[in-house]
Amino acid sequence: MLTLAKNVAPLFILTILGIAPVNGHGGGLDLQGCHTDKKTRIRHCHRSGVSTITSDSDMVAGLATLVSIGDGDTVRVISGKGVKVTIRLACIDAPETSHGASGEWSTKTLKRLIVGKSISLKPKTKDKYGRTVAEIFTENMNINLQMVEVGAAYAYRQYLKQCDQSTYLNAETYARNKGLGVWGPYKPAQLPWEHRRSRRR
Repeated sequence: MLTLAKNVAPLFILTILGIAPVNGHGGGLDLQGCHTDKKTRIRHCHRSGVSTITSDSDMVAGLATLVSIGDGDTVRVISGKGVKVTIRLACIDAPETSHGASGEWSTKTLKRLIVGKSISLKPKTKDKYGRTVAEIFTENMNINLQMVEVGAAYAYRQYLKQCDQSTYLNAETYARNKGLGVWGPYKPAQLPWEHRRSRRR
């Protein structure tokens, strides 16, 4: 089984986290066509249809209090500044609640991992809906990664460059080889992104 603790520094829980700096225009754009200016620390995007200019202060970071869980990859929290925000878990995609048993199980798994625990956020970006996209940590555990490893979510390849790609892919391989969750008893009829696409038709 993968050792998750070695990938997470205790600093995440003890201090307010900043956003990892992104290189300038010289090829340093993320998958959403955005980057943070090294001098001004202002984040902006170059592709249409993505988040507008934001400063680091707009990205909720550090310790937070859980308010509710929407599904296996979406939660509501109150930040250390007392602001209620929606967090989209970075680099994973979980079955939707409308997926039936797989969506219900994924949501229950996330609840089991974070309810009643101190949580900390490591923001990556903002999505087109204005949600902060972040990795969530409890103590020394990366919850996003844990969701993939237990088969409650998939590594979201389209946005995987925001996180440690190889670690997420290894976690998914482990779950698939063991037949866990979405790779076994809770395998959905469609992958989450396919399910959303079919509902929009």
